[in-house]
Amino acid sequence: PRGKPTSDFLKGQIVILRKEGISYGCIAKKIKVPKSTVIDVWKKYLKSGSTDDKPRTGRPSSTTSRQDRVLTRMSLQDRYLTAPQLRLAWKETCDISVSTSTVKSRLASAGLNGRIARRK
Repeated sequence: PRGKPTSDFLKGQIVILRKEGISYGCIAKKIKVPKSTVIDVWKKYLKSGSTDDKPRTGRPSSTTSRQDRVLTRMSLQDRYLTAPQLRLAWKETCDISVSTSTVKSRLASAGLNGRIARRK
């Protein structure tokens, strides 16, 4: 994991060529990747039987899916509420303290993007 990730297509090519008995160096020259990449992909394939990446850990969500649904429902009930107003209402309802940007990202993931009404 030291540079840009190797594509699934290249990993597949490496495995196929290696199964045909072609050396690491020849594979590296043929598909224009470093020899170390070929070796790493092949070792990973032998160890796990797959070249897929393991799931990576990330920062845990500050809210549960149930809390997210409550926020979505609150936003749909009054479409003119702003993110700061929703944040305060959400804090009262679910007793959680989150930032305005968290509210915006939760609404965006629910398909509710903020829009400003056009002046007529």
